[in-house]
Amino acid sequence: MLLMGLCVLSLATTYLVFFAQKNEVGDKPNFFIGYRTPTSMQSKKVWDFSQKEFKKIFIKTQFLLMFMGSIWIIYDVINFLNSSSIIIQALIYFLSVIVIITLTETKVKKFTKEQK
Repeated sequence: MLLMGLCVLSLATTYLVFFAQKNEVGDKPNFFIGYRTPTSMQSKKVWDFSQKEFKKIFIKTQFLLMFMGSIWIIYDVINFLNSSSIIIQALIYFLSVIVIITLTETKVKKFTKEQK
């Protein structure tokens, strides 16, 4: 249940950020909105690429986690929710955040090398 809740909350928050970016809020490299790393903030071109790649990876990962969370809810209902289930779901979610950042950063670094 926790995994599903975190996914829904993340998708809702991210939707608001993506909506703000469509309205030119965070359209340029800044310290407030968007995927912000030293690599992604090197230039406008790299910034735009990193935002696009982050969105793709993030949305795919969140929908995968929502699918897993749906199955996990059924498991929790059948086996009664326990603390180990919540801890495992939290670990899965936070590991997915690390995977998202790693995949995005890898693609951004590859893009910056191709630009040089």
